Amino acid sequence: MTDVHARAQDQAQVHIAARDLYVGRPAAPVRHGLPRDVAAFTGRDDELRRLLTGTAAVRAIDGMPGVGKTALVTHAAHLLSDAFPDGQLFIRLHAHLPGTPPAEPGEILSDLLISAGLAPEEIPAGLDARARAWRDRLAGRRVLLVLDDADGQAQIEPLIPGDGHCLVLITSRRRLLAFDGAEPLTLDPLPPGQAGELFLRLSRRAPGHAEPAAVADLVARCGHLPLAIGLLAGRLAHQPAWSITRYAEHFTAAVDQLDRLAAGDRAVAAAFDLSYRNLPAPRRRLFRLLGLHPGADIDPSAAAALAGITSGQAERELAALYVEHLVEEPVPGRYRLHDLTRAYARSRATTAETGEAIARLLDHYQRGTQAADRHLTVGPGSDPAARAAALAWLRTERGNLLACAEYAIKHSLAERVTALSAALAAFLALDGLWRQAAILHQHAVSAATDDRERANASVDLARMRRRLGDYHPATVLLEEARRLYERHGDRPGMANALTELGLARYFACDYRASAAVHERVAAISRELGDPLREAKALVACCGALQMTGEYRRAGKLLEAALTMLRGSGDHQGMAAAHYQLGNILYLTGRYPAAAQRWEQARNRYADLGERSRAAALSWELARVRYRTGDYHAAEDLLHHALSQAETTGQRLAQANALNVLGRVREATGQAAAHLHERARDLYRSIYDRLGEADCDRDLGRLHRNAGDLDTALRLHERALTAYRSIDHPAGRASALTELGHDRHLLGEHQIAADLLTQALTICRQLPNPVGQAETLRLLGRVRQTTRQPGADAFFEEAQALFQRLGTPREQRILP
Repeated sequence: MTDVHARAQDQAQVHIAARDLYVGRPAAPVRHGLPRDVAAFTGRDDELRRLLTGTAAVRAIDGMPGVGKTALVTHAAHLLSDAFPDGQLFIRLHAHLPGTPPAEPGEILSDLLISAGLAPEEIPAGLDARARAWRDRLAGRRVLLVLDDADGQAQIEPLIPGDGHCLVLITSRRRLLAFDGAEPLTLDPLPPGQAGELFLRLSRRAPGHAEPAAVADLVARCGHLPLAIGLLAGRLAHQPAWSITRYAEHFTAAVDQLDRLAAGDRAVAAAFDLSYRNLPAPRRRLFRLLGLHPGADIDPSAAAALAGITSGQAERELAALYVEHLVEEPVPGRYRLHDLTRAYARSRATTAETGEAIARLLDHYQRGTQAADRHLTVGPGSDPAARAAALAWLRTERGNLLACAEYAIKHSLAERVTALSAALAAFLALDGLWRQAAILHQHAVSAATDDRERANASVDLARMRRRLGDYHPATVLLEEARRLYERHGDRPGMANALTELGLARYFACDYRASAAVHERVAAISRELGDPLREAKALVACCGALQMTGEYRRAGKLLEAALTMLRGSGDHQGMAAAHYQLGNILYLTGRYPAAAQRWEQARNRYADLGERSRAAALSWELARVRYRTGDYHAAEDLLHHALSQAETTGQRLAQANALNVLGRVREATGQAAAHLHERARDLYRSIYDRLGEADCDRDLGRLHRNAGDLDTALRLHERALTAYRSIDHPAGRASALTELGHDRHLLGEHQIAADLLTQALTICRQLPNPVGQAETLRLLGRVRQTTRQPGADAFFEEAQALFQRLGTPREQRILP
C-alpha cells in the first residue's frame, strides 16, 4: 500500500498548489467531518488505487450489504483529506437504516449550506434553489464529499457540486446505472487471503499463531463479507482462551449461523432486511424463492418455473434484483446469490410456498433434460444442430442438474431420482463425468420401483463401473439386468445389457467370452430387424477378435459392419468402425494408414462432442508416432490423453498413456521405469491382466538393459504366464521374444533359439510384422554367436521388414 499512500500525497500537493488560484475568493468555514478512520482496514489495494487515482469528479461504489463499502470510502477519504483542504464532509443518506426513511435531499442541502457558512434564514426555499446555492458556495473550492448509503439518483443528484475541483464518493447497494459522469466501482467480497488477514486482526490473533484451515473455514462461512467477518472475529476477541479451531467447530455446529452473525444493532440479517422490505411484493417473493434453488446459478426460464411466472417477468425481476445487489450476474443472463444472501432469502421463504416452488423447478429441469437427451443419440434423421444445442444446454446446466438430483436423493423423491438418472445417463457418460454418474445411478437402482426401472438403472451404473475399471461389479449388475429383461421378454433391453456385458468381458481380458456375447447381440439385432445395432455389435466383436489374434476374421466382420453403416447417418457407429479398422492396420504394421483411420475417428467423435472418446484416441495416435520415431509428437499426445484421463478418473486410460510414455522415454534415453511402475499399479487396481503383463515385459527389458538379467528373466516369465492365461497371442509372442533375448545373453543359446522360433511362428500366423522383424534379428544374432549358417538371411529379412515399417534404429532390439 506504500505506493497508494504516496500517490495520495502527490495528489494532495497538486490540489494545494491549485488552491492559490482562488485566494481572492471569500473563504467559507472549513469543516472536517469525516468519521474516525478504520483502524483494522485490510486489503482492497486495487480498489483504493482506483479511488485515489481516478479522474472522475464523482466515483460511485456499489456492492451488496456488508461488503465493506463504507469502510473503503472512509479509509480512502482519510488518505485524500490533504488534497481537499476546503472541507471533507461525510453525509449519511440512510437508504437502509432500520426505522429511518431515506434522507431528503432538501434537508441535507439545508445542513450543508449552514456548514458552508450560510445563516439559517439565508437558506432558500425549494430543492432546486438550494442545489444552486450549494453549487455556488463550492465553486472554485476543493471539498471532498462522501455520500454514504445512497438510495438512488434522485436523492444524490442535487447534492453534487458543479465545480470539477471537488470530489464526490458515493456508496450504494444499488448500481447507479443512470448517473451520468460517475466512475463506477463494484465492490466484491474480499479475496480469501485478505478475508483471513482481516479475521486475524479483528480477533486479535497474531498471524504467527494462526490456524489456517480453521480461519479459511470461518471466513468462507462468512462469505468473505467484512461485516460478517467483523462480527464473528469480534466475539472471538473476547475469548482469548479459545483456539480458532474450537471456535470454528462451535460456529459450524450452530443451527442458525445468520443469528450468530450479530452484535447489538449490527447483524448480517439486519443488513439485508431493509433491502428486502423495500422491494415490491412480487420481487420479494422471487427473491426468497431463489434462496430455495439447490444449484449455484439460475437463468430466467428456471426462475420463471420456480416462481410460477413468465420468463419475461422473471427476466425483469432478476434485472431489478441485480441493480439492488441482491443477486449477482457473473455471466450475461445467469444469476446467483451470495452464500449469505441465499441463507437470508431461504430464511424468509414460507413452508406453504416452498414445496410447490421446488416441484415446479424440478419439473422444469427434468423436462429440459429429457428433451435434451432425445437429441444426443446420433443416427438416421438426427439433427446435428439440435444435438449441439442440447449439449450446450446440458453443459451449462450441469451443476444445477446434479444439484437437483442430489436434492431428490436427499429428500427420498424416488421417481425424480430414477427419471433424472435415466435422462442424464448419456450426457454424463459422454462428458466423462463417470464418478458423479455412478453415484447417481447407484441411487437410481435403489430407488427403482419395478424390474424395468431397476434393469435400466443397473445398465447405466454398470457402464460407469466399467469405464472406471470396476469390471467385476459391472458384470454382476449386467447379468442381473439381463435376467430382468429376459423375464419380461424385453429383447431390446437384453441387447443393451449384453452389449455392455461384452464390453465388460473385453476389459476384464476375457476376449473369447466378449466376442461370443457380441455375436449374440448381433443375432438378436437381426431378429429385431435392427441393422445398425447389428453393425455396432460386429464392430465390438471385431475388437475382441483382434486380441485373440483372429485378425482376418475381424477384418471380415468389420467389412460387413461398414457395409451396413455407410450412408446410415450413424456417425458414432462409423467412428467406432474407423477406430477398429485403425487397430487392425496398426497391428499389421501399416502405421500411416492406421493413423489416418484414427484421425478420422477422433474427428468424428470431436464433431459429436464426445470429448472423452476423442481424447482417448490421442493415446492410440501416440503409439503410431512412437513406432515411427516422432517422439516429440508422441509425448504431446500422451500428455493430453493423460490429462483427460486424470480429469475423468479413468484409470485404464491413465495406465495406457503412462505405459506408452515409458516406451517413448526409453527410446530417447530417459528414465522410464517409474512410468511403467505407475502404469502397472493402475492396471492392477482394475484387474487388467493384459496391461499388467505389458508393464512387466517393458520393465523386464529395462532391467536387462541395466545388466540385471535375473530380474528381467523373472518379469518376462511372469508376463508370458499372464499372456497365456488371457489367450493373447501377440503378447505371448512378445514375451517369448524378450525371454529369448534374456537366454541368449545368459549364454543359453539353444533355449533362446527355441523360444524365438515359437515367437516367430506366432508372429507369422497373426501376422505381426514388427514382432517378426524383432524376432528374426535376434535369431540371426543367436546363429551368428553359435557360428551356425543362416544368420545373414535372418538379418536381411529383418532389415527389410524394419525398413518397410519405418522402424527407427533405437527401437530395434539389437544395436
